[in-house]
Amino acid sequence: MEHKDLFEENWKIFQHIPSLTEEEKKEIEEIRKRHEKVFCRRCDYCQPCSEEIPIQMVLGIRSMVKRMGEGILLKGRHREAIEKGRKCSASEMCKERCPYQLPILDLIEENLRWVDEKIKSSYSMRY
Repeated sequence: MEHKDLFEENWKIFQHIPSLTEEEKKEIEEIRKRHEKVFCRRCDYCQPCSEEIPIQMVLGIRSMVKRMGEGILLKGRHREAIEKGRKCSASEMCKERCPYQLPILDLIEENLRWVDEKIKSSYSMRY
């Protein structure tokens, strides 16, 4: 929040949140379970990486593309993070450090495949 007025507005809303239905609670629980072992909270406890991979950046690339567009896959710091991710030595030190026991190596691999598919489909659509 940028200023006190926003805090006060949020607090007013928070004070009057209606109770959730059982169906809504069930839906929230299903979403939580689905994302619990694949969602990086960006805490960086996995760092430092021996290969200098910015792990949270690689794991968060999909949401970054949603916000910033596919162009970030082609240049700049996001592209650099992707290329560093390709050099993962699979030491598993990051996995041992993760307080959420995320399968970091699998997630890096999965996101790199996603990036490759995204770039491939973008490229093929242009030509």
